[in-house]
Amino acid sequence: MKIVAEIRRRRGLTMRKLLSLTMCLLLSVSVLAGCTQATPASGGSAAPAADRAEADISWQYKTADETKAMLDAQESVIILDSRPDDMYTKGHIPGAYHVPSYPMDTPELEQVLKDAVPNLQGDDPIVIVCKSGNKGAKRAISFLQDQGVAPERLFILEGGGDGWKIPEYTTTANDSTIPN
Repeated sequence: MKIVAEIRRRRGLTMRKLLSLTMCLLLSVSVLAGCTQATPASGGSAAPAADRAEADISWQYKTADETKAMLDAQESVIILDSRPDDMYTKGHIPGAYHVPSYPMDTPELEQVLKDAVPNLQGDDPIVIVCKSGNKGAKRAISFLQDQGVAPERLFILEGGGDGWKIPEYTTTANDSTIPN
C-alpha cells in the first residue's frame, strides 16, 4: 500500500510538471503569435517601413527619353517636381508642377505634398522628379498612394533632376503649372 501511494504521489508530481510545461508552452506560443502581424489581404506589406523609401512597392520608372517622348506627343502627363526652390530654379522641365517637398523626410514636407493632392486628381500619369530619382521620389510615391492616388499613375523619373540632360526641355523660368 505504501508503495502504491508513493507511485501515485510521484505520478501526480510528474503530471503537474507536465501540465505546467504544457501551459507555459501554450502561453509562449500565444504571446509570439500576438506579436506578429499578418499580411493584409490587399497584398501590402505587413507593417509600414521605417522609411517610406523602403516601402514594399513595385516602383515604376520613366527614363528621360520616355518622358521627353510623352511631352513631344503632348500626352496628358503631370510632371511633379518635388525639389526645393533652389534646385528647381536652376533648371526644370517646362510646365512642371512645383511642389517643394523633397526629401519628404519630415511631417512638414509631407504636408506640402498633402496640400497638393487635390490638384493631382484624374487619370493622368504622374512623373515624380526629385534630386536623383531615388529616396525622395519613393517617399513621395508611398505618401501619394496613402493619400489615395492610384499606384499605376505614379512614376519616378530615372536619375531625377540631376539626370535630366535635355536642354530643349529645360527652363529656369518660374512656370509651375497646377494640373487641371
